[in-house]
Amino acid sequence: MFTGFLDLVTEKDIKGTMDFYFPEVRCKIEEYNDYIILVFLVVQLKRRGKGEGVAFMEKLISVADKNKKDIYLDPTNDFDSNYDRLVKFYERFGFVEKTDDIKHKMVRRHK
Repeated sequence: MFTGFLDLVTEKDIKGTMDFYFPEVRCKIEEYNDYIILVFLVVQLKRRGKGEGVAFMEKLISVADKNKKDIYLDPTNDFDSNYDRLVKFYERFGFVEKTDDIKHKMVRRHK
């Protein structure tokens, strides 16, 4: 049921939805028919530790689940991050390290 602009954005434009709700978070999201690649997610250093990354991931997962899309990502040490810390962060949201041949390191299957 369409009830307004945000429903349309949430249903069809995942990157637009995330930009709308989290304008201070830098991210790159690639959308495909049945999955999303979170290429990068950057919370500014001064804003880290305040729940912004958690809120971003919760919203991304909600939208991905609504659209029945898996999420792939590759934690790195880029952008002043720590690989091991990021793996633990993403595991909190149901991401698991992958063992198949698709190139991305972690995945969260939609529900």
